Amino acid sequence: MVQPETQSILLADIGHSRTHLGLVERVEGVYRLAARTETPSVGDPLPDLAASLKAGLEQLQSLAGRPLLSPDGAPLTPRTRFRGIDRLALTSSGAPPVRCGIIGLTEDLSLQQARQVCSNYGTDVMAEVALAWDRPIRHAALASLCALEPQLIVLAGGVDGGPERPMVEAATVLAALYRSVTPERRPELVMAGNQRAGGGVHKALQGVLACHCVANILPALGTAAMEGLVQALSQQAEGQLALLPGYREVSSWAGSAILTSDAGTGIIQRFVAQQADLGAAVLGLDVGAYGTRALRHTGRHETGRALAPGLIDGQDLFLDPDRLTQLCRWLPSTQLEASAATLLRNRALRPRALPETTNERAVLLAATRLLLAQASAALPPLPAQDQVIMLRGGPFSATAGPGAMLLALLDGVEPRGVNRLFVDQWSLWPTLGALAQQLPTAALQVLQQDCLCELGTLCSLSGKGISGEPALRYTIRQDGDLREGILNWGELLRLALGPSPAMLELVPEGGATVEGYPGGSPIEIALAAGTRQLILDGRGRPLTLPTDDRERHEELERWQACCR
Repeated sequence: MVQPETQSILLADIGHSRTHLGLVERVEGVYRLAARTETPSVGDPLPDLAASLKAGLEQLQSLAGRPLLSPDGAPLTPRTRFRGIDRLALTSSGAPPVRCGIIGLTEDLSLQQARQVCSNYGTDVMAEVALAWDRPIRHAALASLCALEPQLIVLAGGVDGGPERPMVEAATVLAALYRSVTPERRPELVMAGNQRAGGGVHKALQGVLACHCVANILPALGTAAMEGLVQALSQQAEGQLALLPGYREVSSWAGSAILTSDAGTGIIQRFVAQQADLGAAVLGLDVGAYGTRALRHTGRHETGRALAPGLIDGQDLFLDPDRLTQLCRWLPSTQLEASAATLLRNRALRPRALPETTNERAVLLAATRLLLAQASAALPPLPAQDQVIMLRGGPFSATAGPGAMLLALLDGVEPRGVNRLFVDQWSLWPTLGALAQQLPTAALQVLQQDCLCELGTLCSLSGKGISGEPALRYTIRQDGDLREGILNWGELLRLALGPSPAMLELVPEGGATVEGYPGGSPIEIALAAGTRQLILDGRGRPLTLPTDDRERHEELERWQACCR
């Protein structure tokens, strides 16, 4: 029997603080985003997936002008003529991190490598044990690790073909410690070390702990292979979603497993990285409530990942005197600097509430700059051209327009050379990634036409010059028209463009350079059709703020005015 064509699709991404929904309709053979909404997530401290989805659907069906909910609160499926939907694509970032313990052969190799992977994939690393420690210390540390009740233990160490005994002895001690623990409180163990020791480790743990052997993260000295551990951690993160209230209901409605928001976003970033007309590399930045992620993709491969705190779990960090001083450097008035600590403490009392005042938004914007800087600085240097930067974040985008997101990106990441900038304005990239696993054509059409919001093409100058002196002469040719101008040192310019392709010519002067392009001759750059605007950043790299408070406040006000 031929299956009916999917006409209506519900997209939903349920986070700690906000739930984002979109309704996709097939019109004249093409899938388009027909309606969208954003509502507070229901539940505390963890979001209730079913209740959050129902609350969002109530609002979405009002916008759509047709019923989407059944009387019992479930989504109406399949769609009939004027009611319901055919398919659901769901993601969530609301699950708590996996509580993890790491056991490694040595501190400087095994533990360091495993810690980097586990931390960057959002696990809560509770304890670490090095098998090179003296036996009494090692056994006491293993007992302390078990007492913390981790959900996962990662056992790493030794090159392939190396000594097996340390790993097998550690597994034997763990088996003895966990035999008296009830099964529901026992963790799983991922063996990501010397492959020769895998059989002995599995035998020692048999009947006590579930053991999964993956590829050695350090198969030979100087060789890293993280894919096996990364896949195991991703599966653990998806398993955490089952701990959320309402998970069983929502999974039955969707008819498939729910993806993590991180996994869904990664699918979209990989897709963009494979588009030759967009660029050769993608830097993806996701400002979340409980983590700020930076991911780098080259083609279909993830080539770097880093994790910094989020806008909620990072609030206490910003009250540290040194961090608070850094944050205040990005605030445009003395009065706001004086009130920043109080505003942060008040937000800590209601962390999931959206900012209600201009001052609150300014403090969150300053915090976002620092989080983006911390996450992006942990990645390898980026190419200065053919680079796409993709920015998203529910707690941030819920209150900040594209201009504020642009400024946070420029100040926090300090891109160099020429880059194309995109933003997830509706916070739907994660769930489009989930849809891509079901209906790739639908996901592609909605992404390209409705959800890949381009901020513009950015050209950033490197070097330093005298503020107000010429740094760059530019010429834009589009549709037979010619626009010429000068960018001075210290300035930000945003130049609107028409829908047609354009040719940009840049002539740096006054010591300015555009990284990725040879100096001494004009630079020509083709701007693709549909590029919304050209952004010229003449503030130099690295970006520095004036030391004088009055001058600094005036500069910040000018930059904010440019990006409004």
